[in-house]
Amino acid sequence: MRYQMSLSHRTLVLAPILVVLLVMSGLVPNPPARAAKRVGDPAASARLKEARRALRHDAGNDSLKYELALSLAAMGTIEDRTLALQMLENIRHVYDREIRYHRDRSAIYEACQQPSQARQSLERLVELDPEDVEARVGIARLWLQDLLYHYDLTLTRRMLDSLRPALVLSPHDREALFYSSLALGMAAGLPEGDSPGMTRQGMAQARQIIERDSSDLAARLLVAVHCMDIGQHDLAAAEFERALSMAPADVREAFLSSRWTAPVAALKALETRADSSRATYDRVYWRHHDPTPLTDLNENHLEIWKRLAMADFLFGKPERGLRGWDTEPGKSFIGYGAPQTYEFDPGEIVITGSGARQTPHISLSPSAWTWKYQFRGLAMRLRFEDRNLNGDFRADDSTVRALDVLRRASPVVFHEAPPGPLRYLSLTTVGVIGQPGRDRVNAYLGIPLWRPLGDGRWLDAVFMEIIVRDTTRAIVRQVKHRATREDVVSMFDGGVDALLLNQIWELNPGRYTVTGYVEDKDRKQHGVFTGPVDIRDYDPAPVPIISDLDLTLRSESADIPSAVTRLGARYIPNPLRLVGDDKQLDLFYEIYGLTAKSGMAFVETRYTILPGAWVQGYDRLVRLGEESAAAIVEVAASDALLVHSELGRSNFLDVTFPPVGLAFKDGRASRGTRVP
Repeated sequence: MRYQMSLSHRTLVLAPILVVLLVMSGLVPNPPARAAKRVGDPAASARLKEARRALRHDAGNDSLKYELALSLAAMGTIEDRTLALQMLENIRHVYDREIRYHRDRSAIYEACQQPSQARQSLERLVELDPEDVEARVGIARLWLQDLLYHYDLTLTRRMLDSLRPALVLSPHDREALFYSSLALGMAAGLPEGDSPGMTRQGMAQARQIIERDSSDLAARLLVAVHCMDIGQHDLAAAEFERALSMAPADVREAFLSSRWTAPVAALKALETRADSSRATYDRVYWRHHDPTPLTDLNENHLEIWKRLAMADFLFGKPERGLRGWDTEPGKSFIGYGAPQTYEFDPGEIVITGSGARQTPHISLSPSAWTWKYQFRGLAMRLRFEDRNLNGDFRADDSTVRALDVLRRASPVVFHEAPPGPLRYLSLTTVGVIGQPGRDRVNAYLGIPLWRPLGDGRWLDAVFMEIIVRDTTRAIVRQVKHRATREDVVSMFDGGVDALLLNQIWELNPGRYTVTGYVEDKDRKQHGVFTGPVDIRDYDPAPVPIISDLDLTLRSESADIPSAVTRLGARYIPNPLRLVGDDKQLDLFYEIYGLTAKSGMAFVETRYTILPGAWVQGYDRLVRLGEESAAAIVEVAASDALLVHSELGRSNFLDVTFPPVGLAFKDGRASRGTRVP
């Protein structure tokens, strides 16, 4: 005899037999005896005995059969619950038009890990009472269970179909609002989804929950996730901070920890440190890995917070006290984001053997997820299996080995590619007024040469790329360029050579994400950086705009010998980093007031140096609406004291240069024109 069945926790009608066969085969451990399980709930055991005693005296009483079925379900074993469902099926013709029957039947099916059957019971309930909001929300929640088991985001549409009438009937129902907000956030990532519209609708629903209960942690985290999805990083940071202020200690520790992205060697060293020392390391780590250190926001940390929140929503099991970030799929989700493509394998069980004296042989292929990622220079295929048949997906052996290697080489991927060995990549933009309604944006991608220039032939294998995305993650501008000797520029009067790529685009005012990528195909090395860019609205008149040029550049004496520059070991040979970390100063750079007439373009420039801590403190005031972004230098010049930083001759400098005239012809300056 050979028997084959699909292995999904949706089909457990044969569960008692299956458990016995699995125990006989040694695939699962022998469960405790039924009597031992009942000792823990004497009240349920007493009700069961009473229901059986009553039914023996009145075997045809359907209400007693109903009571016996509920008593069996309360015992908690899969065998008792299966028997309870059989008894309820036997009396369905009697109770099919009663709402309580279908609610009880659904609850027992759900306890048996059969959400499809549980959902059908609630759908029958809604047929009987279309205004039952609890049942409609329950249907959506059960669709979510299917979604999370199969990792099939298209099922969000089924969730939303059930929740729309529920919200019409009860616009303030917390569960309906939360599940709808979560479903909208997930559906926004589908190819045909209206990403901005769905995200904003989901955010509004989560905010409705907060308006009625400001302590709702899950709703506040969901608002922050929505803010991230539409590029509102300032609002996302504020919501995350409010959520963490009210979160339990384990949640705060997870969100502030560097363990998700720090190198393996650093994590091993941290294991022996005290909690206070770890907290200090975490703060320094995230400051060091801030792509925009001149602002109060750390976009990399915000991205990890978003992934942590979603990992908990998707993979956490609150009934078992299991956080999503402690699961194996959750850890991979945090490190590499949502899979770009995914597959679900329902698995199967094949039982072979015949004859009364033969022991059945069972071949088990568990249900599994396959997640696929394709980054530049890194293709990953991760497989997670439901080996215990309880929805607890774990990495298979090959994935465990792959993740071990990956976490050593690339513990995290934020953007287009894993962090590469080509470091000190810098990316910035400077904008001036363009055509009506748009800005003329200059994007610069630069990196110091990582090998001797020589004859420059090796540059043929070097590619530089700039990608601009809007808040929907759609690419709005992109250029890929093969490097040549013309792209090599000398810094510090010929002291250091660097590659520099410049592109000019017309963009509508708004928030964008700009990615710079450099690849040396000969050496199979690359570097990548992604940062946010705000394109300001210059109308009706030009306004000085400070551009953050201090992006990714961080100096370590071990990386750059002191002989490389005239400025010492703590200074990086790049004009975008004229001030070193030991001074804790940052450089601002402005180009503004561009005018043109009679074949000449006139541009004004200014350099300002301020303490980094002072700049971050001022940035917070701007976000709170207490100061103007354009007034930063004026406030600094007034000797303002901010975040314990006093400004003086040693740490504050503001130099404005007179207008410079540049010749141009046919509306364009000559290639290579320089501003003195």
